[in-house]
Amino acid sequence: MSLSNQSYPLNVAGTKITSRELGASAYTDNRPARGLLVRISRTLLFIAIFVIYTAALPFFITVSPDLLYGTYVVIGICGVVIISFERRAHRNLLSVAPYLIWLLIFYCFWGSIVSTSADLPEDEVMKLFTKNLVVLGGFALAVHDRRDLARAARWVIIGALFGLAICFWELWDPNVILTLSLGRDPESNAFNLLRPAALWRNPDEAAFAFVFGFLISRWAGRRLAWIGRLGCLIGIYLTASRTGVYVLALCGLIYLALKLRLRGFFFRCLKTFSLGLAATAAVVVVLTSSTSLRSIDLSDQWQISRIVDFAEKRDRDSTAPTRLEIAQRAIELISARPWLGTGVFSFDPDLGNTGSDIGVHNVFILVWGETGIPGVVAFLLVLALGIQRSLHPQIQESERHTMLLMWISYFVIGLTWHNQFTAFTGMFYAALLYHLPSVLRRRHDLEPVVETRKPVPC
Repeated sequence: MSLSNQSYPLNVAGTKITSRELGASAYTDNRPARGLLVRISRTLLFIAIFVIYTAALPFFITVSPDLLYGTYVVIGICGVVIISFERRAHRNLLSVAPYLIWLLIFYCFWGSIVSTSADLPEDEVMKLFTKNLVVLGGFALAVHDRRDLARAARWVIIGALFGLAICFWELWDPNVILTLSLGRDPESNAFNLLRPAALWRNPDEAAFAFVFGFLISRWAGRRLAWIGRLGCLIGIYLTASRTGVYVLALCGLIYLALKLRLRGFFFRCLKTFSLGLAATAAVVVVLTSSTSLRSIDLSDQWQISRIVDFAEKRDRDSTAPTRLEIAQRAIELISARPWLGTGVFSFDPDLGNTGSDIGVHNVFILVWGETGIPGVVAFLLVLALGIQRSLHPQIQESERHTMLLMWISYFVIGLTWHNQFTAFTGMFYAALLYHLPSVLRRRHDLEPVVETRKPVPC
């Protein structure tokens, strides 16, 4: 006779490890007991993640330049403390190293060498790399394991809800949009008084932030995740961003295609679809039977009209070029120096403006135009490396799917947005994509020795 026929894993202290800890968290010996300084430093880094994600950090300079640069210093000090007092923390920087190395060698150094501009803003080049180093390095050191990832996800969701609250404020008073945009940059023209964008100021950039908030909600906890997802959907609708809606719809279709391979999912999906169809039919009956509701015309909804305007004709001046025409014009300029490029910032009208006076709205064309074929090939290789790491077999399949959706979103957004290297939110997305695989991957070589309780005969 025995007390038990089941083996229970024990940690090094002899405490039983629950199945939830083993399955839902990275329970390895790289989860050391954290001292007071490390806990304070990591908390400050999580606050910095909130500030960076919500695009509040650029507003610090409107208060005082010392406040902005002091924030960089605080993040750096917190990173040094974590590296100094937490074992293996320095290894986290290896996950973002490929991206930072490419940015330093090809975009900053090579882009400066081949620049055709006589007055290259070298200080802006140094600032660009420093900001990327601070954001990517700070995120990598803050998120050490799954409990840190859950904490970071919660901060992001809270940031998304914070941005949504500002969007509602702007919807109520459009003058807030003007105040925030011109208060940060008096020469800004990337805002729209009909499209709330919170502190992101650019409605499309706000929609991209909501898309990534929607995707990272997977690790925020079930209740907060669903609240955050709903908030992100509302935020994307308020921004009336075609790209944001299309990216989210594409992610939904891909997620559905991936899930259809699972046994039983088709029937669950069919049941959900049937219930949704029945609910829709009930709503239609109510709408058609109510005189007041029947008078509502969806065509009057400006956001819906803009989202379904695939040809971009509704809010575009007849003389303004489309994104396709802008890309064609940029490629014509690139054809003059396709191998070398015209130098860093040359396709950014705010900083360089020797290649294109209207920007390119496409990060891949921007990299090609500024760094030539060597730079864009290296950029694609670095992105391929990040995708390969995200699809590692040691990462759970459902998490691989989420990472795949993040990468697809990043690529599609890159076709319409070229500020990934200069905008703090773009740096934050790069930090997510390159560092999350190292947190999600099950590293067997780092797992502690696990003892089992053997059956005791009696």
